[in-house]
Amino acid sequence: MRVCVVACGLGAASLYNHSLSTRDTASSLSWEVQQSSGLSDPFQRVALPDRGLSWEYTAKELQGSANYCFRVRDINSVNASGWSAPACNNTLPATAPATLKPPSFSAYKCAKNGTRCTLEIESGAVEDSGGAPVTQIQCLYRMCKQIALGMDLRCSYTNTTSVGTGCSVEGAEAFSLLQIRSAAENRIGMSEESLPLTCAILKGEPIVCAQKKPAVPKISVLHVAAVGSTSVQLAWTLPAGYESFGGNFEVQRDDWWFGTPLATMASVNVSLSYIMEGLLPATRYHTRVRSVPLGRGTAGEWSETLAVTTKAAGACGTEDNLASQKQHFADMKSTIQSCLIGALGNADRASKCITSKIGFDDSCSQCWVAEGQCAASKCFMCLTSPQGQPCQDCCIRTCFPPLIQCSGLPTYTYPRK
Repeated sequence: MRVCVVACGLGAASLYNHSLSTRDTASSLSWEVQQSSGLSDPFQRVALPDRGLSWEYTAKELQGSANYCFRVRDINSVNASGWSAPACNNTLPATAPATLKPPSFSAYKCAKNGTRCTLEIESGAVEDSGGAPVTQIQCLYRMCKQIALGMDLRCSYTNTTSVGTGCSVEGAEAFSLLQIRSAAENRIGMSEESLPLTCAILKGEPIVCAQKKPAVPKISVLHVAAVGSTSVQLAWTLPAGYESFGGNFEVQRDDWWFGTPLATMASVNVSLSYIMEGLLPATRYHTRVRSVPLGRGTAGEWSETLAVTTKAAGACGTEDNLASQKQHFADMKSTIQSCLIGALGNADRASKCITSKIGFDDSCSQCWVAEGQCAASKCFMCLTSPQGQPCQDCCIRTCFPPLIQCSGLPTYTYPRK
């Protein structure tokens, strides 16, 4: 006897199938199948089929991504044969079952007949995740009639079924209120009920309908996709229910250099990523994202706040140098000028003076010594009026470009006075 285990496949209702076949003499009356979860677990009988020369057996309700072993023996009127050698195989990974979304109402109209009307509601087309179209729409509606002013509403409840994508409600009268829910049906079954559509029907006026909006979902996962010295790319996971409300995403971040808390930096149009640019190197930023519906409506909750530190850059774009530069920003220019004048043209002496008084490391101090030497040699007006506007304009035009390259910092971090 031999046993053959055919490749496992995903069957209906997420059942995993093994097909086995045996060949033996015509004296067989029946055969027995045993199954185990791997060779280390004991075998247990799972089938005792009728007589035949070739059989198939389907093992159902197995776990996905799991190993199973089977063995078979022949049984006749005298005794049983020995067991076949075990045959083992792995089931396929489980896949998410197809889902069917509830409809959303897209249009409505009222065909009047005296004071009564037939309310026709058109539901948005719905498909399941496998692409199967809806075969019918079922509606449950509640019609409420106000008997007189100041009295409670009297309501009746009715079910209606429609083939296609619409529902029709008969007998809507003036001063009545309708509340309709719908559900879609196709090959995989019924969807959940939609959010309710509420319609107010007034005498001699068009009907007024409104559907309750779903809660705007919270961003589920916010993470860093890429980090540079002056930019960070954020990415986030599309929140559950996003398709129901549409809209954009709002991005906030703080700013350590200016001391500002979290503030809105951008509105991202239906995208799942955003690049924060113009950042300082070696600086820690905090950021968060939330969903914002189109038109009027309340925005979703903010995502969890994410902290990210940019990479270092240049001689001054390090955590320690930036901290010293921010601390001495107010008197930094006068301090550097004093060190340059006192050094009498000696670059090493000027660099040590800057390091001692501001706290820069030697490589960063040398960037500022080079900027001072540039101003003295190329911006002559700085020799007589270092605080004047012509001196500042010349330095920005002539000396700041090499300073940017050397320090690794943007010009807004440079002292101007």
